[in-house]
Amino acid sequence: MFVAKRAGKICGMLIASVDQLPFSRRKSATDVIFAADAGGELLLDAFLAWAKAKRVARVDMGVSQDDNRAMDVLYRRKGLIRTGGMYMKNIEVDQ
Repeated sequence: MFVAKRAGKICGMLIASVDQLPFSRRKSATDVIFAADAGGELLLDAFLAWAKAKRVARVDMGVSQDDNRAMDVLYRRKGLIRTGGMYMKNIEVDQ
């Protein structure tokens, strides 16, 4: 769980999990909850660094709103691409 605070109050959080990809030895990380009034970019950066440290091959980010331009811009700036109702990013890992 990653938490963002502003003036001592929680203003965002990202809860994530790591799972095995089906029919593969590689792992995937995904967000379970990602909500932020502020600090979203820092939360996403922390999540991506955590996923890389966990040696995942792919990150998947869910989308709970169809038309969220700010989220779309942030995800794309961080290297994620939209795949249907999700965003994903392949991460280079040594096998």
